[in-house]
Amino acid sequence: MSKKNMLAWVVGGLTAVLVVLILTDAWPYLRGPAPATAEWYWPYLVRPVGRWWAAAVAALGLWGTAVWWMRQPVPLGRGRLTLFLMALMGWQIALQLGLVYASNPAVGTELIARTYSSGYFSNTIEAWETPGLGPTLADYPHQMAVFPSEHMRTHPPGWPLFNVAAVEIMARLPRVADWVAPQVWHGRCTELWLLERPPAVAAGLWLVAWLPVLIAATVLPLAYALGRALWGAEQTARLAAVLAGTLPALLLFAPQADQIYAPVGLLVWLLVIRAGERVSKSAAYFFVAGSLLSLLTFASLGNAALVLPLGLWVAWRWWQTAVPWRTMVIGGGAAVIGGLSVWLVYWVGWGVPPWAIAQEGLRQHYALVTSQRDYGWWLIWNMVDLFIFAGWPLVLGVVLGQKKITNHSSNLPISYPPTFLLLTLLTFLALNLSGSTRGEVGRLWLFAMPLLALAAAGWWATQVTRPMPLLVAGQLALALAVGWAWQPVVAVVVVAQRPPFTVRSFTISEPISLSNTIVLIGYTKNFTKNHLSLTLLWEATQPSTRPYTVFNHLVSDTGELVAQADGWPGQGHWPPTCWVAGEQVSDEFVLDLTAVPAGTYHLYTGFYDARDGSRPAPEVDLGVVEVR
Repeated sequence: MSKKNMLAWVVGGLTAVLVVLILTDAWPYLRGPAPATAEWYWPYLVRPVGRWWAAAVAALGLWGTAVWWMRQPVPLGRGRLTLFLMALMGWQIALQLGLVYASNPAVGTELIARTYSSGYFSNTIEAWETPGLGPTLADYPHQMAVFPSEHMRTHPPGWPLFNVAAVEIMARLPRVADWVAPQVWHGRCTELWLLERPPAVAAGLWLVAWLPVLIAATVLPLAYALGRALWGAEQTARLAAVLAGTLPALLLFAPQADQIYAPVGLLVWLLVIRAGERVSKSAAYFFVAGSLLSLLTFASLGNAALVLPLGLWVAWRWWQTAVPWRTMVIGGGAAVIGGLSVWLVYWVGWGVPPWAIAQEGLRQHYALVTSQRDYGWWLIWNMVDLFIFAGWPLVLGVVLGQKKITNHSSNLPISYPPTFLLLTLLTFLALNLSGSTRGEVGRLWLFAMPLLALAAAGWWATQVTRPMPLLVAGQLALALAVGWAWQPVVAVVVVAQRPPFTVRSFTISEPISLSNTIVLIGYTKNFTKNHLSLTLLWEATQPSTRPYTVFNHLVSDTGELVAQADGWPGQGHWPPTCWVAGEQVSDEFVLDLTAVPAGTYHLYTGFYDARDGSRPAPEVDLGVVEVR
């Protein structure tokens, strides 16, 4: 075995050791310095082994398709190339969902819970409900200090606008919203905030929960195109695409906005490189690239870190190819105008200068995060996090690839690949040394992690014969280990659990409909000295869209209410929005008769909507009650 191929096997063996350490938690410091400092750590919770199969099958399918693709002849027809990329994207999406399944078999419910749990979505909608879009945007820097969500306090209004746009899209598609919303309501069946809003809000939440998962898969074709542009070798481009698509962070943080930042960042890089190749159209490419980068920074100030490697790349390319001053001025001006475009529109339209958002966002971030954690600790643990969530074989490839810089130092100008390797390394060193991220970087540096895949692919492809199967297997093994043993995304909101019900024998002449979704199919009444115990048996004909409250009223012949027992079914824990078609719910209520005068009364039951007191159907007379 050659030394080069031996290196690949060593990397595979060490990756296996790391996987075992993660699964067993034999070295807790991999999860952060919390055992010593309590500054940050990834929670350790091994998922039930019986739920590992979905992610394992998807990972095997992704790996097998990638190996098959790498062994195809060069060149490959456009049709077959498209089929391979689509297959890889499908397996990648399946793997994301398989990792979610390991946490919760109800995958859709879990995605929505993760999106909803931070409060980002709900706080966004509340801010835009009152006083409205215009006033909120105009006063955004002042509101950042008082927003309940820490995300909104530290970020520009780009992602909140995305949330609002999702709701507005669904509002213009009422039939789609009416179909999607009940599925969301059922998953968040006790969340009154969500249940009290129009279907478009729930449907918008569904859209925001699913889009990052789907968009994350576009990293594969974008990384392939960028790999072709950078390396010029088909096999290297294929390896770059697969390594970028199997980044553990990209697979594990579903659904997060950062999954969207990764492919958009790749698209910016691709446009900038195309601008260098097509000088006559460089201004157009630079403007579009700048506009996309402007959108990224308008969503998160951290994405501005891409300006450093992009700017150095353009400066180096212009110096290397002796671009005329006129072309530099036009291209540079187009890039700057594009890079400021979204911020300028915001400034002109709502009177908010860019620095007002930046100053307040950075101030809030410093108060909430930076000032609370030690800089020295995170110089080390940022790198530990990067090794795991980017995949340490990729980081190793970028570091070892720097020898290309030395090899070319006496023969400037430096070729494409070494320069890209150097810029990638400088980007992550700058992110680390800045101290802006003191905590987990698995998600926060995801916007730049595909660069590691592109840089490392070139080095591994030139150093090791057929390295792809082992490298990709290592990446997937890391993702599976973390997804099965750690909790990269925690849905902190409480999801309703169905309480146990004892269904007894009931008699009733015929079922009575209490709404278009609920039927009363039986009841019993039992008396004690001072109490009336009432047991009701409901059946759902379909999921309800409102969390109706049950009322039980004891009324005199004159219409006077003398006793009552109201509440959600299931002793207050299982509202009708949680029910499924055909489900039977046994419900018990106790009416206190201590203060009720002796006499004859009528007992009524039914449902009402606590939001406005409306009743979905007339009350049901359960007969006469004699109080002695």
